[in-house]
Amino acid sequence: MIIPLVAFAAETTSAKLVVSTSKKLQTGLKEKETVNFVIGYETSAGKGAQATYSASIIQGPGEISVIESPELESKNQYGFEFSSEQSGGICIKIDCDITYKNGGTSKLSKNVWFEVSSSEKPLLSFGAMSDTHVNGVTANARFEKALDNHLRYMPNYDLLALVGDITDSGAVSEYIKVSNILDSKKIDRSKIFVSIGNHEFYESARPTVTAPIANDQDYTSRFVQQFGLSGGKVYYKKEVKGYQFITIGSEFSRVTNKEYEDNLVMSEEQYTWLEQTLSQAAQADPSKPIFLMCHQPLSNTVYGSGYINYERDERLKGILKKYPQIVLYSGHSHRTVEHVNSIYEGDFTMVNTASTFMVYYGSDLISDASQSIFTDVYTDRIVIKGFDHIRNEWVQIRTISLPYEQSQKNTQAPVFSDNGNLNVVENAGILGTITFDYPQSKNELNRFEVFLNGKWYKTENVKFWEEEKKEKAKVLITHFVPGKQNEIKVAAYDIYS
Repeated sequence: MIIPLVAFAAETTSAKLVVSTSKKLQTGLKEKETVNFVIGYETSAGKGAQATYSASIIQGPGEISVIESPELESKNQYGFEFSSEQSGGICIKIDCDITYKNGGTSKLSKNVWFEVSSSEKPLLSFGAMSDTHVNGVTANARFEKALDNHLRYMPNYDLLALVGDITDSGAVSEYIKVSNILDSKKIDRSKIFVSIGNHEFYESARPTVTAPIANDQDYTSRFVQQFGLSGGKVYYKKEVKGYQFITIGSEFSRVTNKEYEDNLVMSEEQYTWLEQTLSQAAQADPSKPIFLMCHQPLSNTVYGSGYINYERDERLKGILKKYPQIVLYSGHSHRTVEHVNSIYEGDFTMVNTASTFMVYYGSDLISDASQSIFTDVYTDRIVIKGFDHIRNEWVQIRTISLPYEQSQKNTQAPVFSDNGNLNVVENAGILGTITFDYPQSKNELNRFEVFLNGKWYKTENVKFWEEEKKEKAKVLITHFVPGKQNEIKVAAYDIYS
């Protein structure tokens, strides 16, 4: 589409939803238990705005009943009651339309996650966190808080997996800090299950290091020694309550060969061991899931894995796809668990564990996020829950059936109407902002791919969990050709790409 340059007025009003509940949702509800919600908003526009609310269940069983209350109406608030006679992960979507005195508007939306649990006790419970990057004050404090929450919300845990980049560079001093933190929280070391990450080699791999401080063998040996791995390898297995846990990891890094970059690089010995170990686990009990930990995700699977070198993991994919009972936990990307594809159902289940230190959506840092995974295993299902330790709330809950069956996803792509009403604002020569209407989509939107003058220009991520929903999308362009017509194309992708 070839479009002229026009002007528009910037929006300055900000607003956010405020959600209060009669019971703490972090610990969940029981079947037939009731919880009351009160919804309000905060805005920079001052008093005098009018709001309309709605709430709907978008995942899980249950019923919503609106609370009729003059008191709530007088405060421009909204109340409803939720209860369910069945267990399961629940997501309630809350929407709010605000009209201000000056005629401006805001559209707010928030997803609230929690679990309704039955009297049935899980057969196995474990936590998984990655990319703790223990070294600095912030990383260490967030690691400690994540441990506190795992102990608080899963006190009877059977295992805690640390899925790589546990340290920031693999220095001995950082391993000592990890040990001190685990001891301060009284973590049972026999329940710790560790995977090596690329940062465990970074003491010699950083660009500022002119000569290697140690070699790959030194770093893998250090990892084995610091965590007391009796087998002497970074790959090993562990049986917990009759369930098999397996970890694999890099034995070589960019210290040995710069072309390895931060990819998973395994020896022939490890590949052979993995094939034998998976075969034995499947034969021992084909009905049980096999839990596999690996710091690097497989390419083009869980959210954040699109940049992984697919050529390097084709062999591994070929091995793993033989076993649909595998549940693979990975980190590395630091991408948010809030994205639906952070739990990816393909040939087998894959789970992104995000990071306790720094969490991103696309290339954007989410400053108030620190996330990890809780897992409960039952006879007929696995319940996987993502938790944010700063906001102190669940951000995704998924139930995986046993035996595993891949879920069906909606395949209808987003559709623009009226060519999206695409316009451009010229700010100063090569700089400008394009605006366009949001497309209609059966699923949540994920990203926009922007093309400038016949070439791909940039990816703009849609922060689908954010509260405020605007009428138009805006994307900054910094490479317009002044004095000429510029061709802009935008492609919209949903969360299933």
